[in-house]
Amino acid sequence: CFERSSMHALVEQFNLRPGDLNGFLQLFFDNLATVLILAVSLHQVLRGFSNVDLINAEEAFPAQMKPFRDTVSELIYKKSISGLAMTMVFGNVYYAYMGARLGVQEDRKGAVTALPYGVNTPAAFAFLFSIIGPATASAAGPCYGMAPVTEANVEEYAQCWIAAAEQGWSAGVVANFLAGLLSVGMGFFGKKIIEVSPVTALLTALSGIS
Repeated sequence: CFERSSMHALVEQFNLRPGDLNGFLQLFFDNLATVLILAVSLHQVLRGFSNVDLINAEEAFPAQMKPFRDTVSELIYKKSISGLAMTMVFGNVYYAYMGARLGVQEDRKGAVTALPYGVNTPAAFAFLFSIIGPATASAAGPCYGMAPVTEANVEEYAQCWIAAAEQGWSAGVVANFLAGLLSVGMGFFGKKIIEVSPVTALLTALSGIS
């Protein structure tokens, strides 16, 4: 636990400056736009990139295909977006704490700007189209062979696509978890990487996002 003086020193680092509101709004709307685009893209990916047979089945049998639509919505808005919201809050709070701690260590009186925390846009699209998309398409292989969909097999067809969407989403979750483990592991070698890597190489990821 921090001593009272240490906590007071941390609080002193949070001094509002003219550019803070501008920075907050930029970060907020940048992440909002990214999340909206990702939600729409994930919706297309889990639906087999707007598979024609799937669209026709939903138009012909809306009631029987409703469980599939509900599953896709749950995977995106109940699980993915809610999980993302939790990480955004935790990440930004922790980064703010790290910035304040650096300000205390260097006695910079609130002149430290924390690294903004948000969605890694290039990595998100790489996960979508290189991992979740192929995994969903592979799992949906049996579904393609069931077309044209009739009243006799529409429920089986819906369950087939539900399983494919869940498997594709699960592949993305596992890949994201493994990427997190890799990031944590590489963090122990951060200082050494900075020492041996040119600054240009370290800034490449930031330039790609910009």
